[in-house]
Amino acid sequence: MQGEVLESQTAYWEKELAGAPFILELPTEQAASCDAKLPWSDGDISDTAKLLEQLKMLGREQQATLFMILESGFMALLHRYTGQEDIIVGTPISGRTRSEPKT
Repeated sequence: MQGEVLESQTAYWEKELAGAPFILELPTEQAASCDAKLPWSDGDISDTAKLLEQLKMLGREQQATLFMILESGFMALLHRYTGQEDIIVGTPISGRTRSEPKT
């Protein structure tokens, strides 16, 4: 990407991200809990194959890729720990020339 296209895209994102929080305020004094249960499961996440299949099924239901489902969960987790409404997470996609099939 270069020339007018690059300038247009850069201007768009500079406008969209103007005023966005620069720092993610993660708590550092909170003890981690290893026995937390997931709200949508029975709490047993030892069967990773079953968990993966459930995530893929959710993706199919929502017409989203597995990546989109996992990123949404990551964003929800960051919101839960920080309380911040606006969270920016960069995802490298440069050079992708094909779309991935939905899982």
